[in-house]
This record gives sequence, structure tokens and C-alpha cells, in this order.
Amino acid sequence: MTFTPKTCPSCGRKSLQVVHKSYTRKARGRSYVVPALEYLECRLCKEKVFTREAMATIERHAPARPRLRAA
Repeated sequence: MTFTPKTCPSCGRKSLQVVHKSYTRKARGRSYVVPALEYLECRLCKEKVFTREAMATIERHAPARPRLRAA
């Protein structure tokens, strides 16, 4: 990780920690799993904070977007 904030944007406490967990999401009606994703999580309120690298990893695992047809 390049930037590691310490304060939770949700509860304002200094309780963010780096975690490595599988991350499950649902997009376009389909569930998908991102294995061993590294992100920040608040120990108190469980808010998740994603770095650019984590977001890029999530996007690589997400179901493909349908292509738009030309008019």
C-alpha cells in the first residue's frame, strides 16, 4: 500500500488497520469474490477503506460490463 490513513472516515477514530481478506461483492446480479484483497478496515465500526490498488484489483475480478450497441 502506498498511502495508509490512520483515521476512520466513518467514525473518526484512529482505528484503521491493514487486513488481507477475501472480499465478496455483487454486481449486475452476479456475485464475485476477490481473494486475499489488501485493504483498510476500522476495528471499531468495520468501515472499509480501499486504496487505488485495491480498487483496481476489485475491478479486475468484477463481471464484465455489457457492451453498448452503436445506434
